[in-house]
Amino acid sequence: MSTKAFTFPEVLVASSIGSIVLLTTVTMMVHMAHASRGIQHYSEFEKEGRIALDHFTRDVRQANAVSSFSSNSIVLDSPTGLISYTFVPEAHAITRQDSTTLTIPVHNCISCEFKIFQRNPPTAGYDQFIPTTDLRQAKLVEADWQSATTNGDGSINSSTTQSAKVVIRKL
Repeated sequence: MSTKAFTFPEVLVASSIGSIVLLTTVTMMVHMAHASRGIQHYSEFEKEGRIALDHFTRDVRQANAVSSFSSNSIVLDSPTGLISYTFVPEAHAITRQDSTTLTIPVHNCISCEFKIFQRNPPTAGYDQFIPTTDLRQAKLVEADWQSATTNGDGSINSSTTQSAKVVIRKL
């Protein structure tokens, strides 16, 4: 009668190979889960950014004029009253205030800048507009912002940048 069994060195080699394969598989799964979270955050930022940019674009196009302006805030004189967009660095947000409501269209905002440009661009060149500080001359409004999430160590996990130049149509 013959009995067949694995020897100790064979079991040791087989369990070592199995452990390496298992460790590699688990490591890949952890990295894939991390990447998936990053893609999900990026997708959420993009969606929030597109919606906020659509609302901002609509508000600027329907505005009668720019009432006040700074690099982190702009107030538009619209047919329904004043509408302000303000970057609040402490809250990492951009707020939108109209006559009745205060909303936060952009969360996790790490930088934001508003600019205004004159009515008439120079004759030479495409997309060349002259910056202005004279609110009466403001015809084009530019908004640039960046949203991001950070890891526990403070490094950026995912980020997105939104930018638009919008013409005030009512002038």
